[in-house]
Amino acid sequence: MRMILAGALMAAALTGCTSEGMIYERTGSVDAPQQSGVVIVDTDNAQVGMSGTTCDVATSGEIGTDYDYPGNADVVQDAGTDPVTGEGIVVITSDKGVHVQQSDPWFVATSDDYEFDGASDAAIAGDAIVVLDEDKCEITYVHTNQPVRAELDDDYCDGTVELAGDPDSDNSFLGTPQGVIMISPDAGTVEEIDGAPAEIIAWDATAGVLYTASIGGSTVTAVESDGTMRWSTPVDGEVLDISDFGAMGQAIVSLDVNGSGELLFLDGWTGAVVDSKNLPTPAAEVTSSDDGRTIATSRGDRVDFFKAYRLF
Repeated sequence: MRMILAGALMAAALTGCTSEGMIYERTGSVDAPQQSGVVIVDTDNAQVGMSGTTCDVATSGEIGTDYDYPGNADVVQDAGTDPVTGEGIVVITSDKGVHVQQSDPWFVATSDDYEFDGASDAAIAGDAIVVLDEDKCEITYVHTNQPVRAELDDDYCDGTVELAGDPDSDNSFLGTPQGVIMISPDAGTVEEIDGAPAEIIAWDATAGVLYTASIGGSTVTAVESDGTMRWSTPVDGEVLDISDFGAMGQAIVSLDVNGSGELLFLDGWTGAVVDSKNLPTPAAEVTSSDDGRTIATSRGDRVDFFKAYRLF
């Protein structure tokens, strides 16, 4: 474990907007050159990868600390709570490996660093961090007392893939052009649970389901961990990204609709359309806080933050 060096940066402005069913108030925006990943740490704070490093960003748009990890090309991958310490953690990949940032009660950030040559994605899964080493086509569990490594068929790493973890268990999922794989360390199994192309995936711990889609596709599917399809919903537009909506038990689907952007909200249990929000341009990435009160979108080098309020 090591201390992280910090440095101050600059701030940005805020405005607001609305949508039917709920109010989505834009609380802030930040210019993020070479943007590479955004996670919401809590309702008021996020971390954004930009210009090869990682920065703290308030959801009001103020940029704070930047972190000095080994290597370059930081990509912010996931955020959650360490089940052992109860403190918040953020997971970052770089060209030197995987970095698990932790904050102690005195608000001093430290990180545990794990060396990988080809770490392309990482996520929180139970009490561990699951890592995809795309160069070796391997899944590895680190930041745990029981490290696990699973070799995958090389075909699964041929193309765009995405990793997702279940924070309530050790299970993880890999979405690939060939289908979805579930890795279960407790059972010692690696199995394909869905054969449909699914380069975009997101696990919803509230609804207990995995959302899947193909890049540029027009259908979103919800698959349970045993491979059972819960629902499949066609959408009017090309799917760019999916996030769970935290405690809301919904999928947030980012769409490209003839060059305009839209966020579509689908019920996690039925697949019914709950709400939608228009964006000026399509968002390549969308994410939300665990409590479902904050949403972030990435459009080019711009990250926008929204607070979500019920109308009733």
